[in-house]
Amino acid sequence: MQVILCNINLFDADQKVWLVDESSGQKEIARVPLDHLYKVLPDLCRDKNVYNVHLFGFTDIVNEVTQNLAKEEVRLYNENKIKVEVN
Repeated sequence: MQVILCNINLFDADQKVWLVDESSGQKEIARVPLDHLYKVLPDLCRDKNVYNVHLFGFTDIVNEVTQNLAKEEVRLYNENKIKVEVN
């Protein structure tokens, strides 16, 4: 199973976004400023055909990104396919 993963670090200028696959490991697929993360993730999910996203980091920030991500996906594609797991 493939997952798009991001460990949000408030002190990094750009957040690293990874594509993780059980068989082939992980590969960095993007570096995105935190305030654009929710805008970029729907495109990455669609491009990679992976709709499972796992976000790590400070709870308030991760929850805000998750909420904005859902709104952005609906706005862009009129879909609600992305499933976000938060830690």
